[in-house]
Amino acid sequence: MISGFLAFSVILTAPTLLISAYPSAGAPKIQSRSPLVHSLKNLKVTRDIVYAVVNGERLKLDVYEPRDSQGELKPILVHIHGGGWRSGDKIGALKFAPQVTNAGYILVAINYRFTDTAKFPAQIYDCKSAIRWIRKNAQKFGGDPNRIGVFGPSAGGHLSALLGTSIGVSELEGDIGVTGVSSDVQAVVDFFGPTDFTVIGEKLKTRRNGPVSELLGDKPSRVRKVAEMASPVTFVDSSDPPFLIIHGTDDPLLPIDQSRRLYQKLKDARVEAELIEVKGGKHGDFLANPVDAVKWITKMIEFFDRHLKGFEKAQALQAYQELPQTYPVTLTVRRGSPTTTSIHEA
Repeated sequence: MISGFLAFSVILTAPTLLISAYPSAGAPKIQSRSPLVHSLKNLKVTRDIVYAVVNGERLKLDVYEPRDSQGELKPILVHIHGGGWRSGDKIGALKFAPQVTNAGYILVAINYRFTDTAKFPAQIYDCKSAIRWIRKNAQKFGGDPNRIGVFGPSAGGHLSALLGTSIGVSELEGDIGVTGVSSDVQAVVDFFGPTDFTVIGEKLKTRRNGPVSELLGDKPSRVRKVAEMASPVTFVDSSDPPFLIIHGTDDPLLPIDQSRRLYQKLKDARVEAELIEVKGGKHGDFLANPVDAVKWITKMIEFFDRHLKGFEKAQALQAYQELPQTYPVTLTVRRGSPTTTSIHEA
């Protein structure tokens, strides 16, 4: 264990740490006045809180909260990282933290088991366990347990979507960690996540050692039932929460047809849903680029403002435009479990 303090710049570090979630896109260097960095002066981060223990593995989450979070409870956004269900880390939420917390949300970033130690449905069990822990403990960090949204890229988008469509599906609930508490979520943003594993092999080469096969335990065609259970489209019904889906039209890793399938299923079930097709966008390049990322994170915040705060679209846009201006910041980390981190002006 490393003791003492570790100081580094969010401006330089956050996008770099997120690259593993977007293997096809190289993130550019971030300049010292990056638009991704908003005022973080009053932000408190508590890291490595254990929300469940499975076979000796400690599943952890981080909580990002404004220091002025006393008073009215704030809605909660839960970040689920990407990485093909076999890599990545909750630290990827740093990319979103400035905008999300400045917009008046508590941000929680979670880790989950990878496919080298557990196959599906372990990953969705972990996510639902995290939601139950968050709901039970929400008020301790100023969060509203009745207003929880989820979002994530790629594999994180898949798990976010599955959280949204599998509400009430007992086979995917699991019993690890906190039980007896709802794992329902109230809004979902899916950034280019797979949604239908039963057809994914038609347009995407699925190798036996590829991420999809590692998740399911074999090629989708060989484990049809598991592929169906892992597919968000399988469980869509009229009771699902609102969805925002964002996907690049030229994604070489995951065809946009996957997002179109989910969108159409949601619309057929009369669920409020929006699909944004990023013209020319590949697998996450529009989030890896810091200037473009601001635009799409803003779209996400506007969506959550409407569904978790009850804002009209114009109100949501105005609320974002009134956020503080940017300046460089330094992140100081005290190593420990859990860890409280302070972020302050550089």
